[in-house]
Amino acid sequence: MSQTINVTNMVKTKNKIPTLAPPSLLGWLGEFRRDPLGVMTRTREFGDVVRLPMGPQSFYVVNEPASIQRILQDNHRNYSKATRALKMIKQVSGENIFTGEGEFWLKRRRLMQPMFHRQQIVMFGTVMQQAAQELLNEWDASANSIVNVDAEMMRVTLKIVGRALFSVDFNAEIETLGENFSIGNEDLTFRIRHPFYPPRFVPTPRNRRAQAARQINSDIILRIILERQASGAPQRDLLALLMAMRDEETGEGLTEQELYRETLVMLFAGHETTSNALTWACYFISQHPDVERKLRAELDSVLQGRAPSLEDIPQLTYTRRVLD
Repeated sequence: MSQTINVTNMVKTKNKIPTLAPPSLLGWLGEFRRDPLGVMTRTREFGDVVRLPMGPQSFYVVNEPASIQRILQDNHRNYSKATRALKMIKQVSGENIFTGEGEFWLKRRRLMQPMFHRQQIVMFGTVMQQAAQELLNEWDASANSIVNVDAEMMRVTLKIVGRALFSVDFNAEIETLGENFSIGNEDLTFRIRHPFYPPRFVPTPRNRRAQAARQINSDIILRIILERQASGAPQRDLLALLMAMRDEETGEGLTEQELYRETLVMLFAGHETTSNALTWACYFISQHPDVERKLRAELDSVLQGRAPSLEDIPQLTYTRRVLD
């Protein structure tokens, strides 16, 4: 587990932190573009916190879990979110719970807190369990075929987020949404890894492709929001909670554009990070038979052949260590 943090927060201690000697005048930029995972893995040989020169900047890679917890949780106010990557995300997603900072973030977080009360989490758990069972049934029906785990994890997580967020099954739109989110993510990754790139308004093939992907997904999300607003039908999902939010001081709810920005980031973050985590978990479990045996033993012991529920999570200690 690694975490990169903003160079500005580490200036005072940079002389005490080991540096991964750069292979060129541009630091690790070229190598990081070719093999980011390999570069990040190499930093582990040099300590818990390692300086990684990247052209005119430096990144600090934190490999030690307790330090990561201190940065992201215990002492998070000391570390700015205003990174180059976040600025790029904000350019395409606008200001929302993910990209916002300071008073905006605190106010929006308080507004959205009811979305994550226990009764809502229980509802999400039911949605997840049903979607996972549907996926397993599909795999059982084609047991001898080859499965693209990455694509399947993307599909099932989009299905879960669609039901929890909008109370809809994307069905035919799942492939479109997933592909377009992948295009947008690849474009963002390209910009983070390359110090020089054309602005978004320059009509290069890459820019046109990314813009078209964003527009298609935006149209899908806005259509769902507008249909819900027009119908007035009550639903027990995240969109309904977002639409019902009211500021304690002004009594105002979220505007249509604010609804779009919050649902966009939840739709993307809710499926992309989870599908990647599940894909890598499947891969690493397949490479470590001893871990798979312990995992199966715990699941068999705790679940006794039934589907898992939220109440089982405290007992699934080994499973949590594997996934966390």
